[in-house]
Amino acid sequence: MNLPKAKSTKKGVQEQQAENERIRREVNAKKAKDFASKEYPGEKWSNPEPGIFVSEHQGRDKKILEKELVSARILKSKGSTVYILPENSRNQTKKVDAIVNGDYMELKTVIGGLNSVQKRFLESREQSRNVFINVTSNLERRKVINQIAGARQGPQYGKYNRFKGGKIIIKLKDRENLIYLNVDSLKWEK
Repeated sequence: MNLPKAKSTKKGVQEQQAENERIRREVNAKKAKDFASKEYPGEKWSNPEPGIFVSEHQGRDKKILEKELVSARILKSKGSTVYILPENSRNQTKKVDAIVNGDYMELKTVIGGLNSVQKRFLESREQSRNVFINVTSNLERRKVINQIAGARQGPQYGKYNRFKGGKIIIKLKDRENLIYLNVDSLKWEK
């Protein structure tokens, strides 16, 4: 008699987790839509796939747009809603790539080594307080985090940084889970 009860309990937990995920996705979609509507009133958005919206005035080179769509798909797969912004964003001195869940976010792709990780992170700090970095080369988690922490604590950071705080989301090649970091509390990993 206890065996069927255990199955129903496990099913109940899975159903609750699925419901929580559905609610989280809905909240993220609403925050992103509300922010995009407020910051870009009258902007027309295409919806190439669920959870991803692209400004009809985005004006990017097709190769750059495709990299941004790859990043948007990764973020969407983790429950985010992404709006890819017009190239000539009126809201920033330097343009920012996207709105993700109601926050501005710069989308960076790293195809090189650790120096490219550092360079892309520093570039992102001129454009947005939040960054998503898609690392497409085979780099170790610890080394990537240490490279970003070193850039954050290094002498060039003040030259690039225009923002207080922020978050960094990292996707490593062949890793399912994303890495979430707080810019102000970056620490070296051993």
